[in-house]
Amino acid sequence: MAVRSSAYEGGDEGAGPELSRRQLLRLGLGAVLVGAAAGCTRSAADTEADGAADEPDGGDEPDGGEDAPDTSSAHAQHGASGPSADRRSTAAGGRWSEAGSWEGGTVPGAEDTVAVAGPILLDTDVAVGSVTIEPGASLTFEPGASAALESRRNVVVLGLLAMRPEQAGVEHRLVLTGADEGSFTGGGMSVIDDDVGVWVMDEGELDLGGSSKLPWARAADALERGQESITLDEDPQGWREGDELVITATLMPTPEEESSHTVDVVQIAGISGRTVTLSAPLAVDHPSVDAGHGRVLAAEILNLTRNVAIEGLPEGHAHVFVHSTRPQSVSYAALRHLGPRQPDPDGEREGDMADVLGRYALHFHHCADGSRGSLIEGVVARDLGSHAFVPHESNGTTWRGCIAHDTLDDAYWWDPEENAADVLFERCVASNVGANAPNRYTNGGFLLGRGPTRSNVVRDCVATNVTGDGFLWYAGDAVWVFEETVAHNNVGNGIRVWQNNSLPHRIYRFVCYRNDSYGVDHGAYGNRYHYEDGNLVGNASGPIQVRAVSSSGEDGGRGLTFSGLYCDATGAEAAMGLPDGSPITPSGPTVIEGCEFVGATKAGLVWYSEGDGHDALARVVDCTFDGNELWLDSSVGRSTRIELSDSEHGDVVVLARGQQGTAMPAWNAVIAQT
Repeated sequence: MAVRSSAYEGGDEGAGPELSRRQLLRLGLGAVLVGAAAGCTRSAADTEADGAADEPDGGDEPDGGEDAPDTSSAHAQHGASGPSADRRSTAAGGRWSEAGSWEGGTVPGAEDTVAVAGPILLDTDVAVGSVTIEPGASLTFEPGASAALESRRNVVVLGLLAMRPEQAGVEHRLVLTGADEGSFTGGGMSVIDDDVGVWVMDEGELDLGGSSKLPWARAADALERGQESITLDEDPQGWREGDELVITATLMPTPEEESSHTVDVVQIAGISGRTVTLSAPLAVDHPSVDAGHGRVLAAEILNLTRNVAIEGLPEGHAHVFVHSTRPQSVSYAALRHLGPRQPDPDGEREGDMADVLGRYALHFHHCADGSRGSLIEGVVARDLGSHAFVPHESNGTTWRGCIAHDTLDDAYWWDPEENAADVLFERCVASNVGANAPNRYTNGGFLLGRGPTRSNVVRDCVATNVTGDGFLWYAGDAVWVFEETVAHNNVGNGIRVWQNNSLPHRIYRFVCYRNDSYGVDHGAYGNRYHYEDGNLVGNASGPIQVRAVSSSGEDGGRGLTFSGLYCDATGAEAAMGLPDGSPITPSGPTVIEGCEFVGATKAGLVWYSEGDGHDALARVVDCTFDGNELWLDSSVGRSTRIELSDSEHGDVVVLARGQQGTAMPAWNAVIAQT
C-alpha cells in the first residue's frame, strides 16, 4: 500500500509530523531575523538565499504583514527583463506586426528583449527573448484571431496583459520556452532573471478570459468499462468536440490499489443534449456510490480544455507570480507545465525532488488588500511540478470552478504560518495530486490555513485521487466555513485535522467515500470541531478515527461534536474509533448524537488506549446501530466514562470492566444507571 497520512502523527502537542529542516523552512517555521534596514521580518530561508551555497533554492517568505506589498523597488530590480530593452514600442503603440509600432522601425525578433511602452495589439505569432509591459502600457492579444507569444525568458507585467478571445475557436497562448528548473533560485519579492515565468508586479494586471464553459459536472449514473458515451447531470454549456475530459475514479479500494485510482482520459466526439459521445470507450468502471440517507454520487467529469493558456514546457516548468496592488481577472484559462522542481537535499531517497519556493502555477504573494476583488474562475492547472493555486498573504480572492489535475504538493496551498482573509474556494476540484511523486504522503488536495474566523470559505469542492489527504487542517488556528464537500478515492484520508485549540470549527454536510485510509482522521490532542450532517462510506480503514478529546471554549459552547452522521464501516472493525489516554485533559465529553453506525465487525463505537494520560469522556445520544453498539478495549483507563442515552437502553453510564455496575460482556464493560 502507499504511504498513508499516519506520517502526520506524533511529535509535540499540535506539531504534527517531524519535519526536516528544509520542510520547516518551506512552511515558514524556521527562525526569523529582523532586518533593521528593511524594517521587516525575514525568514531564515531568505537569509540563506542571500549567500548560502547549500540552500540554492533560497527562501520564500519575507513577512509582508498586514500592509500593502512593498513594490517600491521591484521595477528597478527587473534586470535583463526590464526597461533597458533591445526593442521598445512607441508610446502611441499599434499592431505588433507593424514596424511603425516600434522605435527604430524594426519588429522584435526571437532574441530581443522587448519593452511594451504603449498599447500594443498582438496580431500574429511571435517569439522573443523577454517582454516587459511597462506601467500604463498594455499588451492585448487580438480578440478575433488566434495568436501565440513565445518568450524564452521572463514576461514582466507592470501594466496590463489582456488575452480575451471573442469566440471559442480563437486561441490565445503565452508560452515560456526557456525555463531551466535546475537554475531557479526561488523566494523573495522581486523578479529574478533565472526564475523564468510571468511576473505581475507593482500595479500590473492580468485580464485573461477564455470562452465560458461548465468546468465540470457529474455523470448522471454509473459508468461501465467499454461505454462510449456518458450522460451528465447538467447541461454541458460551452463544451465542444475535441475537448479533453477526465472521468474520476470511484472504485472501491483494493489491496493492489491501482484500479481504485484509475481515471479515464478521453476526448469529446459529439454532443447531443446532456449526452456526450467519447473518442474511445472507457477503460475502467466508474460506479456510482450510495453514500446513505439519499445521497448518491457518480464520477466527476472534468473538462480540461481552455482557449487561453499560460504554459511552460514539459522539460522546463515556469510559473506565474502575482505581487501587485491591483485585483486580477483570470477566467477559463489553462495553466500547464508550471511549478519547477529540483533535487531535494533533504530527501529520504536518492532522486527525491522538491518544489522551488514561491514558484507555483498561480501564486498570489503578499498582495495584502491589493488582491481584493480578484476572480479566478474556471481555470485549469495541470501537469504541474508543484502547487496549483496559492493565495499567500493575499486577501479577497475568489477561486470558483477551478480544477487542479496531475499536480504535485498540496494543490490548493496555504502557508500554515501566515494569514489571508476573505478567500473563497467554491466548486473547485483537486484531482490526481501527487500521482507521479516519490514522496506521496506530502501531496494533499486543500491545505486550510490561518485567517480571521469564518472569513475564508470552502464550499462544494472535491478532492479525489490525492496521494495525501483530501482536505487538511494542519496546526495554526484556521476557522473556515466548510460545507458541501466531497473527498473520495484518496490514498490518504478524506478529511484530516491536526490542531490543538478551542475555536468553534464546523464541518458541515460532507461526504467521504472510498478513501484508502479513513474518511475522517481527527486529531491532534484537544480541539472543538463540530462535524454535522456527513456521510462516510467504503473507506478502507473505517469511517472515522478520533485522536483528540473535547476542548470547549471560553464562551461555554459545545466541545468536540459529531452530529447527524451516517457511518458505514464496510467491514472495518469500528465505525468510529475514539481515544483513551490523551495527554490533554478533556474539558467536557465528546458528544456523538443522532448518528447511524452500520457495517462494523466489532462495534459501532470502539474506545482504545492511546497510552498513559487522561481517560475518555463521551456522551452518546439517540444513535442507531445495526449490530454491537460499543466496545471498550481492555486497556482503557478505569475512569473512562461514557454516558449513553437512547430509547433502547434509557440513560446509562458505561464504565471500564472491573468497575461497579452490571456486566455488559458484549461491550467489554459494565453499565450503571445515571
